[in-house]
Amino acid sequence: MALSADGLKQLAESLDYQKVDVCGVVVQNVQGVKVRLCGRDIPVYAFSALRALMQKYGNNIYYLLCGVVTHTRDLGAMASMMLKIHPTISKAHILNANIGFSDSWLGNLHYAETEDIKFFATGISYTEFGVDIRQFPYRGVNLGYASQDLFNGYRTAKHVFAHHDDTIRFVLIGLCPYIFHYDLEESFSVRGQRYQYDFIFQPEDERLDHVIMKESVRRIYWSEYASHPDPNNDRVRYIQDFRLFGGCGILDFKRELEDVGVHYRADVLKKNKEILANYIQLCRTHHAVPIGVVFPFSVCLQEAYPERDLAEFRSILDDYRNMAGFEVIDLFDERWDESCFQNLSHVNVKGAAVASTMIAKKVEEILQKGQ
Repeated sequence: MALSADGLKQLAESLDYQKVDVCGVVVQNVQGVKVRLCGRDIPVYAFSALRALMQKYGNNIYYLLCGVVTHTRDLGAMASMMLKIHPTISKAHILNANIGFSDSWLGNLHYAETEDIKFFATGISYTEFGVDIRQFPYRGVNLGYASQDLFNGYRTAKHVFAHHDDTIRFVLIGLCPYIFHYDLEESFSVRGQRYQYDFIFQPEDERLDHVIMKESVRRIYWSEYASHPDPNNDRVRYIQDFRLFGGCGILDFKRELEDVGVHYRADVLKKNKEILANYIQLCRTHHAVPIGVVFPFSVCLQEAYPERDLAEFRSILDDYRNMAGFEVIDLFDERWDESCFQNLSHVNVKGAAVASTMIAKKVEEILQKGQ
């Protein structure tokens, strides 16, 4: 089921047709034709035929969703609609087949393995855009990435520490008000991002959505792994003329507020609190100082952010400060004008420099205190 032509092309080229029997392709505005895949003519349906197809096949097939229309959340919306159309369909039979690989992130991971770095950062996109390593007097690498949750940040850190003999001085752990309620595995729209973590950290994973991919795709990171390091994520930062705050950011206010809000899940909360505790202990085991960092949102989003959710977030951080002496550099309440932001919730190049200068100063104080 393709929401875009590019998504369909990528998926069609990635499937292992010795293991997959394709019974149909669903696309927009096309019907009554056939497409040739692996020597077979496969019928093409419009989305208007979706209800009939689901009634016909039910749970006897898997539904692979790929592509986007305007945003990655489109896949989640499509999956939700499918479950409403046919409530007896199992969630396990609807798969996000957008394969998420980043040549920069994979190159940065290789850089972290082989270079004499003294610090690294993990975290969701706020860290990816917000940590400017040039503002620090140490060699480091930014391993933050869009949709990265605490679990995959922790897995990344374990991988990096395995390649260094206790020479890393500190680790920046990117946090945000909803991070304890966020689980990449549970977020259908961006679940495809997990492939690059799983293919490196769990290469023998035999889940269905891994098995149906060609072996060349399952091992694609080997060709990308060392080829495109970008330790400061500059290629991402400098897209779209420094990503100055624009009108679209204002128009997206309601949707953005919903995206960054807390969607409470007791099981996810418990899991993530344990992960952060393990992450802190991992750093200490390797004689590195774990430091949490929280970046600001734009003022209009700060003012609208639910006080209860922010209070819960800071209460959890206080528990870690009290129990484990975990240092947190919390910039959330910083009031910067829109020239520091690319949208409502992410800093741009200017904002990253401002934030990282403040963080670097605080890091020095923390390191000196530790000594």
